[in-house]
Amino acid sequence: MWTAIVGALAIVVSTFFNIRTLKRSRENLELAERSIEAAEERARVDRDLAHQQRLREAIADVMAQGDHWAVELSLYARMLDRYAAAPSEGKSSAEIAHAQATIINYGLTRLRPAGSDLRRVLIVADLLTRNQELLDRLRIVRNAMQRVSAIISDGSTTKSPDQVIGLSKGLDDLREASNTARGELYEYATERLPKEI
Repeated sequence: MWTAIVGALAIVVSTFFNIRTLKRSRENLELAERSIEAAEERARVDRDLAHQQRLREAIADVMAQGDHWAVELSLYARMLDRYAAAPSEGKSSAEIAHAQATIINYGLTRLRPAGSDLRRVLIVADLLTRNQELLDRLRIVRNAMQRVSAIISDGSTTKSPDQVIGLSKGLDDLREASNTARGELYEYATERLPKEI
């Protein structure tokens, strides 16, 4: 009989400790789950912050490369103006040919690389956002670049001073449109993109 009592008592004690161990295990599991959820939330927040930082950097690159491109474009347009004025200023055909070669060289060595750099950073910024307001401003800059490329290609075949002046004016208008869009992009980014803390 004592054996049955000791056996029953052992079962009761082991049941008590098993229940206590299971409660602790459940509490530890709940704590672990909360820790995992907190870690996942923090990782998501970190990813969002990193993405926003990359977007801010991409917009800064668009601004910087856009400024560089605009300067190169302005210099190119001024070269076109001087080229168009050369015949009326009594420049020789050799001087006019030299001016034309200089313009072509400048377009290939300075303006086209600046445009390529700007195109690259525009693509990066496009890929980093779904925000329609940002995409609209980026599209304006990209469209201006494409139209500038078309004007420059057209300029290689256009010869009359009036046509060259028209090209120069078109380039200036596109540069201004691009500058305006980049200014709006900057304002939007500084006002609406969250700042890193």
